[in-house]
Amino acid sequence: MTLKTRAKQLKTDIPALFIALKDKEPPLLAKIFAGLTVACALSPVDLVSDFIPVLGYLDDVILLPLLVVLTIRFIPTEILEKHRKAAQDLWKDGKPKKWYYALPIILFWAILVLLIVKWWLDDEIDLKPLYQGHTKSKIQRSLAFYNSCYQSFR
Repeated sequence: MTLKTRAKQLKTDIPALFIALKDKEPPLLAKIFAGLTVACALSPVDLVSDFIPVLGYLDDVILLPLLVVLTIRFIPTEILEKHRKAAQDLWKDGKPKKWYYALPIILFWAILVLLIVKWWLDDEIDLKPLYQGHTKSKIQRSLAFYNSCYQSFR
């Protein structure tokens, strides 16, 4: 199987895994891996940022296909073939209009951003063991950290 055919197969395997996730037939472990794979494929935030040369595309080129292959190994062949046929017909009339499937992903990242902002602005968290008694605010410490990183890469 060439790389081009594997890439085309990946285009139908991810929707097939999503359909398998909603089905009752696959085992629980397969559903867990299918959920992880679909979440990784749909997530707008990469595990490794694309701005990092070479490593930035690691999750797109290596991690996602590995997750798909691992998930497929847990799903019985006849069930997977049924879901692949359903996935091929899924795109026949254009992209699906069910935008609400994106809500859990959007909700997850919104909660994560809110928790980070809350942590960053909350002064009740004691970071003195990390900073050895410095009395600077979190914003000043963050700016000093970014400045030191910038200076070290110049």
